[in-house]
Amino acid sequence: MLAFEVTVQLDFVKRELTIKLVYYGPALSGKTSNLVALHRVADSESCGRLMTLETKDDRTLFFDLLPLSFRSQGGSPFVSRSSRCQGR
Repeated sequence: MLAFEVTVQLDFVKRELTIKLVYYGPALSGKTSNLVALHRVADSESCGRLMTLETKDDRTLFFDLLPLSFRSQGGSPFVSRSSRCQGR
């Protein structure tokens, strides 16, 4: 079963909202696939490089990381740090 944890941080000085989204679950449950799909549909200006470290049998060795950043209509930054860790 694929699951996730969310941590939210609000920086009043920078007027920035940061969300940390971590996917976890058993092997082959779609954690990396979910980040790849987010990377594919995200606007190229708001999406950072998808960082993965896979083995020869398409298993993720340590973690994946996908940074995303947006601005609200009022101009305030919104930052998302999505990642996945090895299943537990």
